[in-house]
Amino acid sequence: MSRSYSACARVLTSLACLAGCASDLDDGGLSSAIGAATVDMAEYMLPACGAATRAWRFDGQEFRTIPMGEARGMAHYVFVKSADGDGYEDWWIDNDWLRIRFDRTWAYCVTAAGGLCADGDGQTHIWCDVQCGRDNTPATCQRRWDGDPRSPYNGLRPRAPWAATQYQSPGRPDLAAPFIKRRLTLPIGGSTRFDADMEIVAVDRETCAPCATNFDTAPGRTVRRSVLAQRMRSWRNFNDVVQLTVTSGPGTGEASYYARGLGLIGFGVGAAVTVATELVERDTRPRGGCAPYVPASACTLGGNNCAYWPPTGQHLCGRLRQYWEGNGGLPVFGYPVTAAQPAVGEDGRAYPTQWFERARLEYHGENAPPYDVLLGRLGDQRFRAMHGGADFWSTPRDAGARAGCRWFPETRINVCDVAEGALRTGFLTYWRGHGVEFDGRAGASEAESLALFGLPLTPVMTERLSDGRDHKVQWFERARFELHTDASGASRVLLGLLGNEMLGR
Repeated sequence: MSRSYSACARVLTSLACLAGCASDLDDGGLSSAIGAATVDMAEYMLPACGAATRAWRFDGQEFRTIPMGEARGMAHYVFVKSADGDGYEDWWIDNDWLRIRFDRTWAYCVTAAGGLCADGDGQTHIWCDVQCGRDNTPATCQRRWDGDPRSPYNGLRPRAPWAATQYQSPGRPDLAAPFIKRRLTLPIGGSTRFDADMEIVAVDRETCAPCATNFDTAPGRTVRRSVLAQRMRSWRNFNDVVQLTVTSGPGTGEASYYARGLGLIGFGVGAAVTVATELVERDTRPRGGCAPYVPASACTLGGNNCAYWPPTGQHLCGRLRQYWEGNGGLPVFGYPVTAAQPAVGEDGRAYPTQWFERARLEYHGENAPPYDVLLGRLGDQRFRAMHGGADFWSTPRDAGARAGCRWFPETRINVCDVAEGALRTGFLTYWRGHGVEFDGRAGASEAESLALFGLPLTPVMTERLSDGRDHKVQWFERARFELHTDASGASRVLLGLLGNEMLGR
């Protein structure tokens, strides 16, 4: 076939908005769409409630979140912020707040000139680890991670145990401190502010025994942390990003950047910002500390609106759950076979992604609804894998439209109801009977069918499938239609298990 795949790709790309759309979905309390005025910060800070995430790499360190079930009836997770698991934070989530309980690191800032840091002081800043039972000042600066024996800050032989931070609610030492307001009125381009009051005390980094430092809050006293929240459509190649900047209180001047469904993707002070560069497969767990950390799903807590599927042991939550339920459910997508996870898409950018038996759903925060949930082009990808890398143009094309069929000039293919003995059953009927609901009218329009399945890529052909039998099939951008005949001779159309096949299941 003389026509190249790249030529067809240009045609398909021109239809991307039409052939990859999703409905505008209410997700049961989670922020619903990029155009929504209210966001839920749990979706930005906890990328996956059912499983540990891949790790984001930041200048040699690796950050990942690990759900830990519940703590006092609240969702519980650990944020690991070092490649060896030595540094981490402990977080709880209730309906109103993301609460921080414990930070295994505690540091203060001094200048090269020998004073405490201040905004805009023009000095080189040095981070010192806090030690128990002593005044922590520039003169006593030691760094736990500085192993250079010639360094005046060398922390290999500390004069006191290292301190970790324990945060607690005012007057409630048993309750994690409110830290980030959960639901914010924050449209794209908008900003808002919130305050949180807390007590901060030191504990021994290894034993969690009480450990006084000069940075503790006095008994019965609280500190107030004020934060400016800003939401951006895109930032540093990430979409739908919330920037949190501490304007006063603990951590003044620090900024953190969170992308919806991807977690922390940047942090820094002023113009000095460190940005996540890549996702890596890593099983880093919290190391040391005072309590065992056993990963467990937190999906049923914290208002995440999840359903659990015992056949595959996976949760389906929030926006993706309602998309799944509203656009065909089990027959079209199959069961979820992975947790929602950050993943790099075909364009090289990261998106929250979940795999199903028959499909892959991606959340695209850069798109306004109803186009912010897209389906992966598994039909095209799986066809190539099964045919030695050959693209679909290697199969015969139709000369033109045929009676009773739907002709697609973009790929020069007809979709028809397939003759099987005395029956004519339905590739065309199935294609027209299913679609992504986004026009608010009953039934599936052609635009909605195209959004769900994409364009046809091949004529009807015979393929030997995983059941060891030959079946008539037709390949589409996002699906493989299969004709199955049961013992009684009745025929029906099923969708291929492309998600399972792509994952090697």
